[in-house]
Order: sequence, then structure tokens, then C-alpha cells
Amino acid sequence: MDISNLLAWRYLSGVNSKRALSTIALISFLSITIGAASLTLVTSIMNGFESVTKQKIQNISPQLISTTDIKDYKKLFNFDGIEFATPQSTENILISSESDSKIKFSDSAILKGVDPKGEALTTDLFSKFTNLIGPLELLNKEYVLVGKELAINKDIFPGDCIELCIPITTKKEKVSIKKLSVTVLGLIDTGINEYDNNLVVCSIETLQKLSDNFKTQIGLKIKDGYDLNKIQKTLAANGYYFDSWQDLYPALSSALKLEKYATFIVLALILLVATINLIALIFMIITQKKRDIAILKAMGLPLKKIRKIFIIFGYILVTSATSMGLFIAWLAGLAIERYPFIELPDVYYTTTLPIKMTLPIFASVFILTFLFGTIAIAAALQELKTLNPIRTLKFEI
Repeated sequence: MDISNLLAWRYLSGVNSKRALSTIALISFLSITIGAASLTLVTSIMNGFESVTKQKIQNISPQLISTTDIKDYKKLFNFDGIEFATPQSTENILISSESDSKIKFSDSAILKGVDPKGEALTTDLFSKFTNLIGPLELLNKEYVLVGKELAINKDIFPGDCIELCIPITTKKEKVSIKKLSVTVLGLIDTGINEYDNNLVVCSIETLQKLSDNFKTQIGLKIKDGYDLNKIQKTLAANGYYFDSWQDLYPALSSALKLEKYATFIVLALILLVATINLIALIFMIITQKKRDIAILKAMGLPLKKIRKIFIIFGYILVTSATSMGLFIAWLAGLAIERYPFIELPDVYYTTTLPIKMTLPIFASVFILTFLFGTIAIAAALQELKTLNPIRTLKFEI
């Protein structure tokens, strides 16, 4: 065995013989372990929030939605990676019960017309329907589904008859109200207040009976394994312009990314502070082993070999502490994932604390801790340059 490796292991095993050294070594080990575990776990949780939010929105919205009018959307199937396409339309409406004599502005909502068969193949919106009084095929007739919160606020129940109203301008430039009586088939429970408070879903045919001035958009579902951004650019190059969920919710997308990266940077700084303890530990060992170092220098051992002793010592400590921290984070992540015991308030898109552990997160934390450890070791080794072997042998032996 190389003498540097041998002495590094000897020094590491001999740390326990000195109480002060063992205390600082334990503090260094625990601080790096806790720092690495915290950074990995919190980053995985923030990654989970981003993934859950993305999944929530994609479950009720197509992965890509057109921004321009497309007359023959079946041509889109000629592009590689597109699994399905379906039309959908939206219109601003007012809601009232058949017994109401007045329509209040607070009764406004968004009417979304869909192709029931196509929508079921493109999004998971139909899985969010609850309290149904009949089969979903009734949606092709004059039946609608109402957002859960909207129904609660307006005292609407499945089976109730309501009127969908839209203002229209007559030839004499007067505004009148066009009404359509429909039956509530069920409720929509997406878990997103923006939808549950305002959304009413019907078939495109029902929407056409109420308005003939709506805009039709095409929603796309992308095959698994295909890059969404590449398909979006390919479609744009051929004159078909689509928005992804990041384009529709830019503020939300930016906020999630900023929050994740900001949290990572803050905890990385805490991890940097934790590795500074390593400087004190190596400095104390060098101070304690001055006599040994002086003898090794006097015997002709190069300074490079002496530096290697403490480099190996520091890397063993950093690597073992980081590995322990990552293992703890993995166990905690599994516990949170399998036993979601931490509940969240309604302001979030999920009811329990989400987590998504990925290999890049663990690799990033390991590399970052290794880098901080290298900086700490390099700073501590500056003490070797000031060590005078002649003076040490003369006065300390």
C-alpha cells in the first residue's frame, strides 16, 4: 500500500484517540450529512411540486393547443409524435336557473365545448367528473357538467335545469340575451380553483346552439418518448402554431422553476458552511502531526506525498458523509412517497406533500458537496507550506 494511503487511514482511525479531534470530526461528519440530506430532500420536494402542478394542468388541458385557426386538423396526424388531436371551443356565458327573473354578473362562467370521444383520448378531464346522474354519452345532448365550486356557490346540483345565457347584438345594435336550457349531468372536480370556480363543459354541438361566433382550437396529445418542444417547433415551421402549458401559464412555470433553483442555492450555501468545519479538522490534525510531518520531510518524502495524506483523509470523510446524507434523503423520500402523512392546505394543487426523486438531483448534490470539500481541503493544506521541519524537529521533539 502507498505510504500516503496508509497514513491517511491511520490518521482517520486515530481521530477517536483525541477527544477534541473526535468531537470536531463528528461535527464535520454530521454537518455534511445533514446538509447533503436536506439539500437532496428539499430539492426533490420542490421537483415534486413542479411535477404535480404540471401533471394537474396537463390532465385537464391538452399538451399542445393551437393559437391559430386550423380548418383540417386531421392533417396534423401526418407529423411524427402526435398521438391524437381533438377540437375544443370556449365562450364566456352567464348562468341562471329557470326560475330566476334576473341574471347577475356574479353568475358568469366559461363554457367549454368539447368532442366527448376526442377529449377522452387527449386529456384526463373526464376522470375529474363526479356525482354523475347518467352516462357521459348524454353530453352529446343538452347536458352540461359544472365546476364543483361554481355549483356550491350557485346552489346547483346534478339533475338541476339551468339556463346558459350569452349577450348578442341585434341588427338595431341593441343587446339581447340568448338562452339555452340544459340539464346538469354532474360536477367537475379538478382540484384547481381556476377551473372549479368558473368552468362549464358541454359538447361542441350544444355550444353551437348557443353561439356561432366562438373560436375553435385544436388540442394535441403527444406520444410517450417524444420531445414536446421539438414537436412544437416542427409544427411552427409548417405553419401550425401551438402553445404548451408553460406558454399558457408562464408566470406559474417561471415561479416553480425560480422557487426550485432559489431553494437549491440557499441550501447549497448552508452545505458550504457545513464543509467549512472540515478546514478546522484538517488544520488541527496537521497541527497535531507536525512532528510526524517534519520527520517525513527530513527522510525525503516529497511535499506532494504529504499533501496526499490529508487529501485522502478529507475525501474519505466527505464521501462517506455525503453518501450517508443521500441515503437518509432516499429513505425519507420513500417514506413521504409511500406514506403521504403530511397534508397541505387547499391553496396547493395537491392535498399531500409531493416528492419526486431523480438521479440528476442526487448526482448534483454529490458533485456539489465533493466540490465544496475540495475547496475546504485545499484551504486547510495551506498550513503545510508554512511548516518548517528544522524548527519543528529542534523544538518539538
